[in-house]
Amino acid sequence: MKKSLMVIGVGLLAFTVSLIGSYFAMPYIAPDIVAQSQPPDSVASDSLDQRAKLMALIDSLNSGDPKALFAQQTTVNQLRDSLTTVHDSLSSVQSRTSTLQAQLDELQQRVSSLEATQAKAADISNTLTDLDLREMRAVLAPLNLSVYESLYAQTSGRNRTRLLQAIPPDKAARLVDRIVARQ
Repeated sequence: MKKSLMVIGVGLLAFTVSLIGSYFAMPYIAPDIVAQSQPPDSVASDSLDQRAKLMALIDSLNSGDPKALFAQQTTVNQLRDSLTTVHDSLSSVQSRTSTLQAQLDELQQRVSSLEATQAKAADISNTLTDLDLREMRAVLAPLNLSVYESLYAQTSGRNRTRLLQAIPPDKAARLVDRIVARQ
């Protein structure tokens, strides 16, 4: 019985020594496994830095140091003011954006209206050039100068001459003046 206890004791002692030996030898045997089991130094140092800053803040608040509290209040006020400035700038940009969007919508409507007017003028111009000169005079006589100008812009060279011949002479002269003034 003594002998069996002695064998068990020697076995436990050998196991303990081998366990401690492998603990100390592990970084040399498998360094990558040991590195994975330890937290990175940067995380530990970041945590320590943040903890130190937090502790310093708590200490300054607990100490009741008026200068530290005043400095912190000043910093908070500056941050609040800068945040207010950024908020005001953002509001200004948003209102300007909505104004520009409204102007863009208006311009798009005007362009589509002008395109529709040009298409109508082109159709009417093609129809008018099929008429003889006397019929054209009867159709064109009551129109205003801006309509003449649109029709003139949509016709070709030979048909422009016919259009000018069909317009009353005083209106034709004003139309030519307007066209020359634009060029």
